[in-house]
Formats: sequence, C-alpha cells, structure tokens
Amino acid sequence: MAVSTPYLNSNNLHFKPFCARIGRAVLWSATTLERQRSNHWHGHVVHFASKTVLLLGAAATVPLALIEAVGIFAIGLAGVAFNSLICLNTSEFLQKHSVQCISYALHSLLVSIALFATVLKNPNLTYYTLNAVADHTLHIGSAAATQLTLGLILDRVAGRSPHSAVVRTVNLFVDSHPDLLIDLANQIQTDFELNLRGRMREIPHWEAFLNGHPDDRAFIETFDFTRLLREEPYRIRTADLARRFLHQARLVGAAAPGDDPLRFDLNQNTPQESAYQNRLAGMLKASFLEIHRTPALARCLDKEGDSGADLLEMLDAATYVPLTAYTQLKELEQPIECPAAFSANLTRYNERRAQLIEARNELLTLTPEEKQRLVEKVLKGSDANVEEKLQGLYRKIGVLAAPLYQGPLMTKTAINLRHADDGNIIDVWNLFQKACQEAIAELPRPA
Repeated sequence: MAVSTPYLNSNNLHFKPFCARIGRAVLWSATTLERQRSNHWHGHVVHFASKTVLLLGAAATVPLALIEAVGIFAIGLAGVAFNSLICLNTSEFLQKHSVQCISYALHSLLVSIALFATVLKNPNLTYYTLNAVADHTLHIGSAAATQLTLGLILDRVAGRSPHSAVVRTVNLFVDSHPDLLIDLANQIQTDFELNLRGRMREIPHWEAFLNGHPDDRAFIETFDFTRLLREEPYRIRTADLARRFLHQARLVGAAAPGDDPLRFDLNQNTPQESAYQNRLAGMLKASFLEIHRTPALARCLDKEGDSGADLLEMLDAATYVPLTAYTQLKELEQPIECPAAFSANLTRYNERRAQLIEARNELLTLTPEEKQRLVEKVLKGSDANVEEKLQGLYRKIGVLAAPLYQGPLMTKTAINLRHADDGNIIDVWNLFQKACQEAIAELPRPA
C-alpha cells in the first residue's frame, strides 16, 4: 500500500474564490448599514438600504459564483482524468491541485446557495463575527468535504491508506488557523468591544500544541468525522480539545465545572475581573433571596396591589433598581475586592474602587437606626424620605449600583455551538438576569 508524502498531506486548502470575497464584502456592507439603524424615521431608510445592498449584491455575486463553480470544476475534473488515464494515478501534484480545484468549485457553489438562502431568509444582519464564521466555515468545510470524498476515492485507486484523507482534512485547520483566529478576534472586537487581539499570545502552532499533548495527538490521528456527526460525546471531546488550544492562545476562558462543553466563553476579562464579576453575581443572587424571604424587606417593593415578592419572581423592571441598590449596599458592608484598574471595555469603571471606598467609609459612620432608614430608602426609592446625610449616600449607592444591571460590567459573551442550527452562535448574556433566574430556581414551588 502506497504511503502519502508530506507534499500530499499539507497545504491542501484552496485559494478563496473571488465570489466568496465579494460575498463577504456584500455582507459587510449590509451589516454596516444595519448597525447604523435607529428607531427614528431615517432608521427605516437605513434598513431599506441594507436590504437593497444585500439583494443587489447577491444578485450580482450568485451568477459569478456559478460561473466560477462550473469553470473551475471542469479544470479539476480534467486534472483528475489526466492523472487517472495518462499518469495512472501516480502524480501527487495532479491529485493535490485537482482536488483543490474541485473544492474551489464546491466552495463557489456553496457561496451562491448561502447568499440565495440569506436573501430568502432576510435576516437583520447584526454581527460581523457571524459573517466571518460563515466565510471560514464555507472555506474549510468545502475543502474538508472534498478531501473526505474525492480525496478518499483517489487514495484508494492509488493504493494509499484511507486514513490519508483524514490526515489531510485535519491539516486544513493547520493551513488556516492563524488567519482564521486573527480574523475572528478582529470581528469580535468590532462587534463587542472585546480586545481579544490585545490578550492573545502568539498563536500556538497546531503541531507544537499536539507535541505537548500526546493524548490529543492520538485522538487526532484516529479522528473519525462520521462519529463527530453522530455522537455527542465525540463532539464534546473534540470541543474540549479545541477549547484547550484556544485557551492556550488566550482567546477563550478555561472550562469551569458545570460549564456547557459546547459553549466557549470569550476571554474578555482578566482573572481578577472575572472573579469580581462572579462575586457581584453571587451577591445579587443572595440579595434577591434575602429580600424575597424577608417579609419586611419584600413589602418595601409592593406596588399597586402586587407584592414585592411576586414582582421579584416576575423579574419586573421596577425591581431592578432597588435590588441592585440593595446588593450594592451589601458590597459596601464587606471589605472592598473591586480591582484597582480594569482592562479592555471595562476601563470606564477604573474609578469604581475609589468610589466604593468613599461610600463604605460613609456607611461605617452610620448608627444602626440610620442604617435601617438607609435600607428602607434603598428599597423604596423616592417613596421614602431621609435626611440629607443619608440622601447623599443613597445617591452614591445608586451611581455604583447602575452597572450591576446595565452596561458591560455584568455582561459576558460566548460562542455557543448548540445554537449552530439556529444560525446564530453568538451568545450574549447578562449576569444580573442569570443571578435572578438562579435565585428563582431555588425558591420553593407550590405543591
């Protein structure tokens, strides 16, 4: 049985078709316009312009994609025929480049289908990141599909090991991963103000990574794409390998116990910032439960016949301010653990620690009676009147509490592969909402 050479096993990713480059530009233009949309009258004009750019761009690109697909497929098919009939399947050069031409043609065909489907579905394009993911998925996916079908057939005819096609398919990631990761990091930074490029170490080379992880190398060398499609444990094992590689590049966070194995939390914060966010989320949950379980506190949230406890369970918007203000008061009662400085998109909170210390020092001067009135003011808001001393501290607490339910301080972003079927793998969630939902889950349910 013939053995594949390094020449045949490497550098098999085809040149990206022109139609794919034009399609990416069309989606970028439509997304840029859609992101400028507002609720004013001119927002409808911008929305119409976005849809027009998408429609006209697709109308111009789809014919080009079909022309590329047919033309390059003919060249690839001629190469396969020449290698089979004239060279008797001995030319690795012809096999490599014939397969590349056919994967190029398949890529062009998929671009035309994807653009046509996008126009039919007519989504509101919001994230550049999704455009990049789709772009790279079509590129690598078309090459992988060709290697696992045509490449496998040609290997068998030439007497090579069937595993050679799997090796080449895995190596497609080796050929593409530096540009792919940098592109995704740039798009994520644009979409979410997360400077992943600033956190990224030098991207580890795939081969060097495998050299340091023998078990992963053994897994890759026996990789089975059919199992990847059929078996969730196999997908989870693959996702775990990808997570550790991306974590080494500092693009995603490390997995924590209980995390969804198919969700990749983007490495948007330093460990100190993440610990502080988790601490605030834990305090929010504890405050929710304390208010709900303490009738005197819950009554402070009563509104127009609705009990405060019921409003909390419904996550009524009227409870956000008092809940976060009460949580903020709880933070001031404890030693301040807020980072002295924040990074990336959290730099707006660099004054937070100093503000916390100032408010805590004022809180420590209150008598128990004054503190009790402050608690009532925090929960009742404008419905409670207090002296100027407490009113000033209440205003400071309000300023400090606002980031606990709005803004990036309590926001996380992830890539969630479980949502791939929905076409939107970007998962953005608020730790405030998550803390409240976890608290509600702990409340006793009626029998």
